[in-house]
Amino acid sequence: MAQDDRLSEEAEVLLRLLAAGESVEASSVADEVAEPLRLGGLLQILNGAPAITPLGRLYVHAVDDVRAPAVVRAVEVDTRERTVCVEVAAWRLDELVTVPLDQVVAESELDVEALAGEWLIADANCAAPSPDRLVLTRFRVPAAPPSGWMGAAQ
Repeated sequence: MAQDDRLSEEAEVLLRLLAAGESVEASSVADEVAEPLRLGGLLQILNGAPAITPLGRLYVHAVDDVRAPAVVRAVEVDTRERTVCVEVAAWRLDELVTVPLDQVVAESELDVEALAGEWLIADANCAAPSPDRLVLTRFRVPAAPPSGWMGAAQ
């Protein structure tokens, strides 16, 4: 969301100020800037002053982080919880990351039943320090290898 559906410039400036620990007077923030942030869970009012939420901090990091195509493998699919655990080869092979099942299915156009064990490409911010900061978007099926690649006749 952060890179595809950006907030207004005024909203991002406000979040960046709050993320940097700056104090902002509630009276100096226009309602049309603060209210959508509050409703979206990015901003809260504490002691009469705007304060950034953990989701707001995540938004700021997601906007700034560089994303590049990375190979991912769908390891576990939980249809009840609507999640997929994936391993991200360019990030940490020994740590699974949970992503929304509906996002992966919609973006990759794969059936839920075919997803487990599939190798995919997703844009990822592989410099993220933790799974909570790792953002995966644009899941897609990799292109088929060229005919005769690796000596296999097709």
